[in-house]
Amino acid sequence: MIRRTCRYHQQSLFVCLTVAATSHYLTSEAFRLTRPGSCRHHQALSFSSSQVHHDAYNSRRSATRRNLFPFALPRDNPSSSNGDSRTAAATSASFASSNSFSVNILDHVGSGSYGTVHQVELELKQQSESVDLTTVRAIAKRSWTLDELRTKFPSLTPKELQEKHKRCQSYLQTEAHCLQKISGHSNVPIYRGMLPAKVEGVNYSWLITDMIAAAAAAYDPSVPISSVTTTIRPAPSLADVLILESQTRNHKNADESSNNGMSNSHNHHLSALAQALGLPTMTRLVETLDIVMQQLLECLAHLHSNSILHRDIKPGNILVSQDKLTLIDFGSAADLKKQSNGFFITELDATVAVSPVYAAPEVFVDASSPKDAVKFDCFSLALLYCQLLLQYTDDRTDAGFRAQLQAADWDLNTWLDKQLQSKVAATGLVEALEVLNERPGLWALLQNLLRPDPRMRMSSSDALVYWNQIQRLEISWDADGAFLTEVLEAMEYCVIPSVRPLQFVATFARNAPLGLILAEANVDSDGDSKRDVDGDDRTSLNLSAMKQWEQATSDALPGEVFVKGVADDSQAEEMGIFEVGDHLIGIGELPIGQGGFEKAVAMLQEQPRTSKYVTLHFDRRSSLAKTNSRVEEAMQQLQDASAQKTPTILLVDAGAWSITGRRTAQEDAFVLSEVHNQQRSIRLAAIMDGHLGAAASNFVRDSLADTVSEALRENGEASSTSLLEASWNTICDNYRLLCGEDGTSCTADYDPDEGILQAFTGGQDVVAGTTIVAVALDLQEGQLSVLHCGDSRCIVVDKTGNVIYATADHSPATELERFEAGIREGLSYEMPECSFNKWKVHVGDYDYAVSRSLEGGFATSRGIVSEADVAQVPIKSELTAVLASDGFWEVIDSEQAAIIVRRLRFQQKETATETAKTLTKLAVEKGSSDNVSIVVMYLD
Repeated sequence: MIRRTCRYHQQSLFVCLTVAATSHYLTSEAFRLTRPGSCRHHQALSFSSSQVHHDAYNSRRSATRRNLFPFALPRDNPSSSNGDSRTAAATSASFASSNSFSVNILDHVGSGSYGTVHQVELELKQQSESVDLTTVRAIAKRSWTLDELRTKFPSLTPKELQEKHKRCQSYLQTEAHCLQKISGHSNVPIYRGMLPAKVEGVNYSWLITDMIAAAAAAYDPSVPISSVTTTIRPAPSLADVLILESQTRNHKNADESSNNGMSNSHNHHLSALAQALGLPTMTRLVETLDIVMQQLLECLAHLHSNSILHRDIKPGNILVSQDKLTLIDFGSAADLKKQSNGFFITELDATVAVSPVYAAPEVFVDASSPKDAVKFDCFSLALLYCQLLLQYTDDRTDAGFRAQLQAADWDLNTWLDKQLQSKVAATGLVEALEVLNERPGLWALLQNLLRPDPRMRMSSSDALVYWNQIQRLEISWDADGAFLTEVLEAMEYCVIPSVRPLQFVATFARNAPLGLILAEANVDSDGDSKRDVDGDDRTSLNLSAMKQWEQATSDALPGEVFVKGVADDSQAEEMGIFEVGDHLIGIGELPIGQGGFEKAVAMLQEQPRTSKYVTLHFDRRSSLAKTNSRVEEAMQQLQDASAQKTPTILLVDAGAWSITGRRTAQEDAFVLSEVHNQQRSIRLAAIMDGHLGAAASNFVRDSLADTVSEALRENGEASSTSLLEASWNTICDNYRLLCGEDGTSCTADYDPDEGILQAFTGGQDVVAGTTIVAVALDLQEGQLSVLHCGDSRCIVVDKTGNVIYATADHSPATELERFEAGIREGLSYEMPECSFNKWKVHVGDYDYAVSRSLEGGFATSRGIVSEADVAQVPIKSELTAVLASDGFWEVIDSEQAAIIVRRLRFQQKETATETAKTLTKLAVEKGSSDNVSIVVMYLD
């Protein structure tokens, strides 16, 4: 683990953002009270089988906080001695400091960031003749010894070991200090003191806290309620509950009747959490989340009012028990109020271990401003709550979400806008939006807790006040902002066009007029009602344009909005792609529907504040036939020319460019290669757009040239189209075989120490996939063979800037019939579903906005197939082929790209590589949220 020393300078304590191991106690065995029911304090461990509605959880929480100890332990703080211990095995020790009780150190149940955690058995000698001895269990914690550290870190020097040992002792002292100060709150362990004990003759200093018991029979429904008093299980951590949550939904366990002993009766994505809390079976998702927010805000408000900063809020440091969440592991905490004995925070130059996935973005904690310093925890709480809200139930998806949010400048609206564009995204968004719909103000609360500047971030006390107002429904919808309102309204909107129109996008800068003249279809023929999107009145259309307008809007519905013209010297005119009658169907990633002109203007104004560009979506019903006719005519001319003689075609230049863009990981890959035998030479180019990791895209990149070469060697007479298709099928089979044998090599790379996921999103059991667009240029044939699977796209452009060939994206909306046919045939296909006017296929824990791509066996079985479309494009001189991932096409359309390519090649004389670089840069500037990869080929 990489660590660095944090130095105190000018009233600021620098915080090292390094990961800390979990220190909960999950795997310990159930323990038995020696004389159940003999003492009143045991009643806290006897839970009623009756189901109480969740609204009464506060009253039930108080019942579970009864004292498990009928005696007080001394609170002295002796230093520990060095020595060896066998922490993995059960050992026994006695406290010599008290004659009233004895303590046995039992099984090792976990390791924290600085030491080891054990169960402890306390035996109290009673003076009563009827009761001789009562035994209870607690939790004991101590720091690592020098010998243990020497074994764990053999590469450290003696000086480094001494420093590390000192830090471990400091962490233990810090936790003891903080717990002593705040103990007594219902969401913090009850602190019982520091006691010395010998294990195998070696003295240790142990920190003792109450055992937190799991909810009654939560993890073993077969245990009778009557026996709960004698069968108590330690509470699991929230991290382990979420692992169980993920496992119950994982496709590998979908057919298993067993659920690790847990009866999952709550019908939402936090069912395991609801059951671990002991909530009634009818408790809804929003009610479960309410408990999480309420209790953690109450806990933080208590900590911060006592100047205690936890600094490591994460699922592994939260225990889940009956109606209660308990925050543990205060080794990384800080007391921001200097004590009379000189104690301040820990040691000012000490390394602090925190989770990089949940840490706030500030580099240091400013001890001179405690009211802002404690807000570090508020940011962590908001991240954790978003994880639960959005169904991110493992470390990888958590890390992916943090990276996504950081790329969106920590703005939830921007993140949501980009999430709606995602090709493959974790499920849970629709459920999350339903929660937000029931809790006006919650979105605003999360936004205020996630402010990157701690001075602007909401405090825990203010957040608790605001949250209580949310609970009382005192916050209006206006607090969440217009953008979220638009998103919620668009959830159920979905249109299936009877005739698939030509769809395209156009991306505009928001700091300048767009220059589009938009109007509703039901305006007067004289044009009196038309206005442009920037609010200017315009003159009437000429006769030709009016005829085109009437044709385009003849079957329009009231409230639909169309392009009626383009303003001079505007962004729209510079693009050169608009026609009268183009139908505006979406702004950003939200459909406009039949909202009318005023709604279009409002949606433009309500885009996320951090977005510098806005993408508009159009279809072109009126000119679809004309566009197809133009492409067919150009193709026919090329075929006629090819039939007369074999053309002599040269690949003048080829180049590629690929950038990560606004994402933290590169999942795209590209190929530029050549294969040949004695008679033929084939130039290969391909773009692979990966998702859920780069395993699939890299596999295709590394395999394509060799596979085509092998196919050419075996069948030298086969057409380049056949070679390309056969090679793709072979690669797909090999990839699925590899993933079936070793699934770990097909998942996204993840560094748990740094909290970095090498993907936009992905889980530990989810196989990465990729789309592809590939071309094979056979110079002898005079043919350009094109293969595509998914939404990566290839266009072929002539010297005038016309698109003479373009691949058609594979999306669920275009293949509904294929999915229906598969279901009728008895295949386990998932029928695509629509929300936000976008069709997606639900596969396990993810929603796919693509219907064809290379996937693992599970996604393939659900209908995401790798069947590719192939075509032969006759070629002539001065053509340009452009292959690009969908990160480019989401902001720049084929026609606009063709115009730009013509200018770059024939007017500015840029090389193919320079053109590819310019295009990728332009896509990022226009706000592409994805990786962008482009290959450009100049033919002559």
